[in-house]
Amino acid sequence: MSYYVNGSFRNNSVATPKDTAGAAIGLPFSSRSKLGYRGLSVGYKQFLRGSYDNERSWNIYATAGFGLLSGSIENIFDRVIDSSIYVVPGVTAGSGRFTRLTFDVALGAEKAMAAGFFLYGEVRTWLRASSYPSPYLPNNNVPSVLLLNGGVRILFN
Repeated sequence: MSYYVNGSFRNNSVATPKDTAGAAIGLPFSSRSKLGYRGLSVGYKQFLRGSYDNERSWNIYATAGFGLLSGSIENIFDRVIDSSIYVVPGVTAGSGRFTRLTFDVALGAEKAMAAGFFLYGEVRTWLRASSYPSPYLPNNNVPSVLLLNGGVRILFN
């Protein structure tokens, strides 16, 4: 089980006029975005060194699996842009949700801290296994992510 906080970012861009023959010029604007992920992954964990119950030394593992990634995004522009006059590049103002299938891979290490408690750290990524474009995402694509995760694993006997 993992929890991810929402990410936020800012983009500066220029809306271009649809009719270049008129007097309209490019309109600079800024957008603030909030992106949140929720995911479920089912896969296989292989210990490259050690084992799931090794409490004497470091354990190193790799995981691979398939997941269902859902997310929400909200874009707020700093000004109202008339879409009958301008073409807004990249994203659409407003909020939306998306869902996609992923192939999940990770490489991690863990060390026993006490009987049945392991402290771990891992590098994980979600590779896109399907495409569901959304006009609220930059260039209609979910950004690729590289996650640095850490936490506690509890072994129940």
